[in-house]
Amino acid sequence: MKALVLQKDVNVRNVSIVTLEITNSCNLQCKHCCQNAKLSKGKLDVSYDSLKAYIDKVLVLNPETIAITGGEPLIRPDFEKLVKYIRNRYSKKLVLMTNGTLVTKEKSEFISEYFDSVEISLDGVDEETCSKVRGKGVYNHVVKAIGLLQKSGMNKITISMVETKDNMKFEDSFFALNKKLGTKGILRPLSISGRVNENPQIIPDSYSTIK
Repeated sequence: MKALVLQKDVNVRNVSIVTLEITNSCNLQCKHCCQNAKLSKGKLDVSYDSLKAYIDKVLVLNPETIAITGGEPLIRPDFEKLVKYIRNRYSKKLVLMTNGTLVTKEKSEFISEYFDSVEISLDGVDEETCSKVRGKGVYNHVVKAIGLLQKSGMNKITISMVETKDNMKFEDSFFALNKKLGTKGILRPLSISGRVNENPQIIPDSYSTIK
């Protein structure tokens, strides 16, 4: 359930998780992005007041988990303000879904204080495999971000790898990398939507166009 489609008259009980997309802007242009997130130009695509209104609707549902995602959520200059607004009204599990490239020492400390866990997209096992989907330098940024988060006290970090034609053969190496980094690894199926349609060469041979 996405917060952006909730209506005033929503009446739902026992909601497990709500994914709150706070932006469709991103600092990366990953080839497999199912959201087809737009490259950030420094302007907010959703206003703070609009998001507050959506957040209030989500909080009425009192879900077990709220996952904050995008686009890239850390790209918003009001990210911390939004998170504090949620935390002041919500005490259950709060998850951050990020590409990890914008994590600094200061941001890692904030994330560790306000979030219960972090999920980072990587989609490779080293610079070469990661850059094929996410761009050059992303791998090193993510590894550095993980270190900063762990030093700040965040011990629940998951790294995800979306299946592509190039990386499927590296599954064992991916889980070995997670063991080395002290993180949990999760494989995700490629969604044939968004920017994937512009990059059909990354679709595994075993996939059909309706997967």
